[in-house]
Amino acid sequence: MQCLRGLDLNHTSITRLPSAIGRLFHLRWLNLSGLNFVVLPDTICKLYNLLALKLHGCRRLRRLPRGLGKLINLRYLNIEETESLSVLPQGIGRLSNLRTLSKFCIGENGEGCNVGELKNLNHLRGHLEISGLEKVRDVNEVMEANLKNKEHLRSLDLAFSFGGQELITNVLEALQPHPNLEALLVYDYGGSILPSWMSLLTKMKDLKLLRCVNCKELPPLGKLPSLEKLLIGHLNNVKCVGVEFLGIESIVLFPKLKELTFRYMVEWENWDTTTITSAATRRTMPCLRSLSLYDCPKLKAIPEGLKQRPLEELIITRCPILEQQ
Repeated sequence: MQCLRGLDLNHTSITRLPSAIGRLFHLRWLNLSGLNFVVLPDTICKLYNLLALKLHGCRRLRRLPRGLGKLINLRYLNIEETESLSVLPQGIGRLSNLRTLSKFCIGENGEGCNVGELKNLNHLRGHLEISGLEKVRDVNEVMEANLKNKEHLRSLDLAFSFGGQELITNVLEALQPHPNLEALLVYDYGGSILPSWMSLLTKMKDLKLLRCVNCKELPPLGKLPSLEKLLIGHLNNVKCVGVEFLGIESIVLFPKLKELTFRYMVEWENWDTTTITSAATRRTMPCLRSLSLYDCPKLKAIPEGLKQRPLEELIITRCPILEQQ
């Protein structure tokens, strides 16, 4: 069947692909989603005309073929829900036509690709997760990745696994995305300072900061004009959320924020906005509709200005001091 243009084996019981699949030279679209195999045959790299490769839900898949970079016409590579796939092969940076790459896993010690291979993938759009950032040993590789050039990305996950604070801080600072980004998740970041570029993402609608356990202060997120949802969790060293969080030089603080959630802030004691004038209080979070506080055992009070908001939802759970008020 060498004239095949599309082959769909989605969720069949196949556990191994034959090497003869490499003879389907005219194949444009290959769907292997949900299959129960560990590796792909290297001959798949002979499918030079392939445009789309779907591996969604291949949970046992451990590696991709080393020659994957030969598929220079590939535009769509779906590797979502492939938990066993921890690195991508070297040479993936040659796939300069890629539009969709759901995750980018960084290798180390000569195995797998480095973050610099993102350099030429400037057509990426939609969502991208970059994991293994704690493995980066040279900040120049991160700068080479040039996320600022990827104007079509709309959602970005930056996944660390802690690591040396000084280098990791520089790594995150060098990962500045294009200002068109609309959603950002940062988790397991071991640095003590969040990046300066975070307050420059003027189109950001959804922001999540999770398990940034060494950070003591929050950036001035009140400056973000488009932010609608904000989730902050497991920032275990934050004791006070003050006016620096609001970005008080802005005319309106958090002008479009609708949902604000804090989770597992075990050392957080004070939510201080006392230095804000009454006029500024009226301009703080004017669109807020949902406020959720989970597992903040030391938090003493909610700012008076927020109590006056016409909230549609207020959740206070495992915050013993607040629950007694």
